[in-house]
Amino acid sequence: MILSKASFAKDRPKEWASIQELGNSIDESQMQMLNAKAEIDKESFSSIASSYLDRSSKVDSSFSSGVRGLIKNTKEHLFLVIVSLGIAIIVGVPLGIFADRHRLFGQLIMIVVGLFQTIPSLALLCFLIPLFGIGTLPALIALFLYALLPIVLSTYEALRSVSQSYRDSAKTLGLTFMRRLYLIYLPMTSSQILMGIKTSTIICIGTATLAALIGAGGYGVPIVTGLALNDSKLVLMGAIPAAAMALMTHLIFEAIKLILVPKGMRLRKTNV
Repeated sequence: MILSKASFAKDRPKEWASIQELGNSIDESQMQMLNAKAEIDKESFSSIASSYLDRSSKVDSSFSSGVRGLIKNTKEHLFLVIVSLGIAIIVGVPLGIFADRHRLFGQLIMIVVGLFQTIPSLALLCFLIPLFGIGTLPALIALFLYALLPIVLSTYEALRSVSQSYRDSAKTLGLTFMRRLYLIYLPMTSSQILMGIKTSTIICIGTATLAALIGAGGYGVPIVTGLALNDSKLVLMGAIPAAAMALMTHLIFEAIKLILVPKGMRLRKTNV
């Protein structure tokens, strides 16, 4: 519905004709996207109207905007995953080694890192907001805590699986603990430790979508926006890239295993 003065059509016929062309030009999905720009992206009404009325470059602008948004979300998501996972590896692997050497303290470590895994994602983010505010920092801390358990547990269980005869033989050779660790124990258990790191990576990729709720960006931005606007297309714009990243992660870790894990130590399927 267009409201105007009665004399407007007579005084400005060209402008009136242009306005009439806009009739029935906005469908439901377009209206949802325009509303999202105002309510979520906080764009001004004038800039939203201007971008929509720029009809000559409307299609190209929409496509390029979508590509730019995907690239931006991918960079943010990768940053969240890589940083949190890197810190989790730096902390988690030594914790697993320490837990293997000191079994009593090891059980305490397992209990603590396991408790973090039981806290719901949204609840953990809510706990961190009063301490660190909103944004990237609390999201990184939450992802780090969720990534710890698989890494610590896989390292601990892998080292426990090393036969006592191998341990005794290494000691007989006069090797220090650090040399035994890097020359014997870690090469023998690298496949299992990598499995734990891969599990943590996939957990981080999925959980990082919730970071958008506290302004940390990533693939969660279109997902949250789509849920708010009941727009399944927007949800898929975040869900599909996240799933693709998880699939790529699996392939990358399989390649890493071929490079880093000694051939004789790779896990194989056995026929019974």
